[in-house]
Amino acid sequence: MDHHRYERLLNATLGKPGRLRESYMSRNHPGLLAEINEYSAGDDLPFPQRVWHWAQAVKKRPLCTCGKPTTFNKNWLEGYRPYCSSACSLRSDQTKDKRKATIIEKYGVDNVAKNEQIKARTKETNLERYGHESSASGHSSATKTGANGTAGQGNKGGNGSSGTSYSRT
Repeated sequence: MDHHRYERLLNATLGKPGRLRESYMSRNHPGLLAEINEYSAGDDLPFPQRVWHWAQAVKKRPLCTCGKPTTFNKNWLEGYRPYCSSACSLRSDQTKDKRKATIIEKYGVDNVAKNEQIKARTKETNLERYGHESSASGHSSATKTGANGTAGQGNKGGNGSSGTSYSRT
């Protein structure tokens, strides 16, 4: 971030977000507006995005870890989101590490299933609901799955057809 540019924007808007409109800047700070427009010449971006690019001294749109462009937060102070989707966010190492640290802090283990209290609660719930310590060990789950362990998938041939074969003649 270019701190000089950032300070100029804060002084021009007096810290009020409503003053960060192109119309306000053209009336009250035309020189600053000209600088922002010159910096982002050729970019067809909304004014808050152009302001962010100018204040950050960044020409290109940030990309997600997967290579897709990220979206803008609608606030020039926050800028772009770090990821293009929640799926990319969940796959990121940073998110995984944060999740793991939270679980360790709350439960004292790196996976909730390793916590003895959680194991006991799960067994208790399974006994109440299914009559067995494991929901997969009961008779009802065995009848719901076929010989190959698949449940409710119709034809066991694996080709997704109804079992009827047609031949061209």
